[in-house]
Amino acid sequence: MAIEAAVWRALAVFRLLGLAYAVVVYLRRADEYAHPAAGWVVLGLMGVWTGVVSTAYARPALRRWP
Repeated sequence: MAIEAAVWRALAVFRLLGLAYAVVVYLRRADEYAHPAAGWVVLGLMGVWTGVVSTAYARPALRRWP
């Protein structure tokens, strides 16, 4: 069971790194977007979702098959 918990933890870290990458890419090109505020909204939603699923990954009862 310890290996499974480590995999879920690694997935949460991967999600966080993916979110950080998306923010960096957005910031580098933000001036080229037609609607930059929409980009911030999407990044905000990605951040909220990353927080929700990372919290769910920490609880074994929530890491089951749907």
